[in-house]
Amino acid sequence: MKPVPAIAQQSCLLALLGLLAACSEPPAPTTPSVGISGMARIDDSRYLFVRDLKSFASGARMGVLQLNDGENYSVNDVAVADWMHAQGPGSDLEATCAIPGRGGEFLLLESGHWQGQYGRLFRVRLSLTDETYSADVIHVHELPEFEPKGIDDPGDEMEGLACTAGSDGQTLVILGERGGSSAYPNGLLRWFTIDPETNAETWTDAGRAGLEIDAPGGWHDPQTNRDISALHVHSDGSLWAAAAEDLSDEGPFSSVVYYVGTVDADAEQPIQPSSRFTVRGVLSGFKVEALASGTSNIPNTSLAVGTEDEVFGGTWRPLR
Repeated sequence: MKPVPAIAQQSCLLALLGLLAACSEPPAPTTPSVGISGMARIDDSRYLFVRDLKSFASGARMGVLQLNDGENYSVNDVAVADWMHAQGPGSDLEATCAIPGRGGEFLLLESGHWQGQYGRLFRVRLSLTDETYSADVIHVHELPEFEPKGIDDPGDEMEGLACTAGSDGQTLVILGERGGSSAYPNGLLRWFTIDPETNAETWTDAGRAGLEIDAPGGWHDPQTNRDISALHVHSDGSLWAAAAEDLSDEGPFSSVVYYVGTVDADAEQPIQPSSRFTVRGVLSGFKVEALASGTSNIPNTSLAVGTEDEVFGGTWRPLR
């Protein structure tokens, strides 16, 4: 056998070292999927969702999630030219719901006030032009501040929003305070109505006081879990919620989806809680912050969830 020339040996060695170096290096990082802080179904294949960007952060506050046959979903940003408020774009948007009977119109909820600012509920109209989504802000509701929030004050932390219609055409709006703080040890459901023609709000004493909710689940610390991280009123009037726990921005996360009771927008007491909150699903490793109706495009789906998994991004999943 002929000896291998030295230059060839050198080339082979360099090639081998390069291969080993390539194998030892971790794969290039990829951009995490977008977090979903709230979600409402547009139609059978699209969902509007919100992001919890703060006032100082740039970027789209809304997006449309498109389900694609046989493929993963895709996401398109929604542009808003003017938020129609002196305090600027939505800050810490945590939930959205479709306004019944008003095709393409939605409400977007901020988590609450912060040092006297924000605490807004935006009414928007979504449109699609030349495959580009945009939204016009129709009206901005300035919600009451129930417990002031600041650097040293936990205050209001609303993460749930659900809408349904009464026979008089009024929109019943349900707000979900997440709980798990010294201000709110447990979750709380408040409610009021909006006249979709005039944007006038009507609050009752019972709606302001609210209903306390203690979510089921095996929590690491039952005093700090979020009893309401999402809300949804189904077409049959059933009220569903998600509860979640995050021990840090890296997790571990844990969530449950559970049945709360029924809603009747025409009743003096519109929310009738069940005597027992039944768990529909347990999602270990995920922080569910969005609930919506399911899609017939995926058989046996009744609900859909969206997650906000902090540094890990988020995901959309159907539930039976």
